[in-house]
Amino acid sequence: YGDKTESSMELYSLWDPGPGRVAVGRRGHESWIVIFPDDGRGGLRRARKAHVDSVEKIPAPAGVIQLSGPVRNERGQIAVAGNLGGNWDIWVHDGQWHRLTESPSIELDPWWEGETLVWTSNSTGKFQIHQADNTPITTASFGALLPRDGKYLELTANGWRISSYESERPEISKLRYVSENGSVEADAPPEIAPKAYDPFKSLWPNYIKPDIFAGISDFQLGLETGGRDVSGEYLFDAGVRYSFDNDFVALQALLQRKTIGTRYARYPFGFNNALGESISEDRNDVALFWRPLDESTDEQTEILKATTGSDLAVDQIDLSLNYRRFSPESGGGSADDEAWVALAAGKSFGSLHTWGNFELFTENRQFLSGGVAYSFGDRLVASFKLMGGKSWGEPIIGRDTFRVGGDVTEGGFTRRPTRLFPVRGFDSGVLEAPAAIAASTEVSWPLAILQFGYQSLPVFLHRLQLGAFLDAGLASKEAESDDLLVGGGFELVTSLEAGWGGLSTFRIGVAWPLEHPDSVDQDGPVIVFQLGLPL
Repeated sequence: YGDKTESSMELYSLWDPGPGRVAVGRRGHESWIVIFPDDGRGGLRRARKAHVDSVEKIPAPAGVIQLSGPVRNERGQIAVAGNLGGNWDIWVHDGQWHRLTESPSIELDPWWEGETLVWTSNSTGKFQIHQADNTPITTASFGALLPRDGKYLELTANGWRISSYESERPEISKLRYVSENGSVEADAPPEIAPKAYDPFKSLWPNYIKPDIFAGISDFQLGLETGGRDVSGEYLFDAGVRYSFDNDFVALQALLQRKTIGTRYARYPFGFNNALGESISEDRNDVALFWRPLDESTDEQTEILKATTGSDLAVDQIDLSLNYRRFSPESGGGSADDEAWVALAAGKSFGSLHTWGNFELFTENRQFLSGGVAYSFGDRLVASFKLMGGKSWGEPIIGRDTFRVGGDVTEGGFTRRPTRLFPVRGFDSGVLEAPAAIAASTEVSWPLAILQFGYQSLPVFLHRLQLGAFLDAGLASKEAESDDLLVGGGFELVTSLEAGWGGLSTFRIGVAWPLEHPDSVDQDGPVIVFQLGLPL
């Protein structure tokens, strides 16, 4: 703004202001040198429209994709570091571009010493200050940067300090002239021939972090890794966990190219319901999926998974072909398999999150579930969640049925849609039927803004909240009120980053069973404890 009048320089951003009223700007994907007029006050001010109109813009040399640290002397010559072909060198502009250096080392931080230059280079193995004939004029043990009028920053064993240098001020070495069409002298370095992009050079693990779940019924510990190439079109993640309660090593892996991918999971599955029915299986799931609207971030997915039980509560669609092979966990009995087509979708509208799942099995069985979650408030936050599901065909225990009870969701590690609707104050999977519905309402009060970790442990705590909740749900063929479960209680909840960036939730509290059918033998209070997401 100048004289309260908005003006545009047709540049998206400006950075690296230097002596002589110069800076670096960007127009589209190209870097430019920007020269501001002298308004009599110094600096880069644009006080009058006449000065705005006289701002000079110089495009970078042909092929140079980045510029850094421009400095301009009294004669109007501009020295700057430029990135050509992935290598940083020193360039000078005096009406046309000249290239001063061409070594494979990195040259940065140019500074005018009269009519000659000094800069930073790592051609000797460590960053030192070099003069115009490219010879080093410092001998810093750990490195030297930012030459400025005989002073520079020296890195020592005890940190940074300001030191002095002396320059013989030799003449600038031979310039590499660049014409308007981008061609250079014959003795200039040849252009690098382009190569086809190979995503696997950057698709190696970007991180390896611990993966943990702790609850009343199980403790699971493992490692997780993942990678994404620089284009963002290729990604993978993988993990391994050991379940101490099941004495089982679980695995998961995912590989995705743009919108198409495949995933695999090996995990145990088992529970007991109020009727004395039980299931205990080893499962291996394989899926080929298509996600045309996969625009959620990892952080969004983690937050919504912890609050809704679904990783599709952002704008997503997941169409998949699935195969599962399962066998009794004890090792006895025969193995079996099944296949199905699944469609999952999620849509967010501000603080309102909705999601749904439909599965069609080869044995003429169908499965439909979904939910909605809504929260409002700033410091005092109220939230409401409703989930429901129904299956058709011949139901099989643990496969086509829904379960109500327990204090956690399932499927965080295996990515399968949950069929457990939590009602805190009861054991996991107390009621089981082909149809179920559950609702939860909760109010959270802020207690403290923790924002701290402990030493170098990979755990960082965020805001601590106290929540009061009321859960209700039922699972029945006819949805009779006699099958209703109601539980309520209090929790202390804090979000935390575990394992250098993995966002998770830690909650501890107490819940009471307030209403349940006669077939459910449940006494209170029940301790609610959860760290992370289970298998």
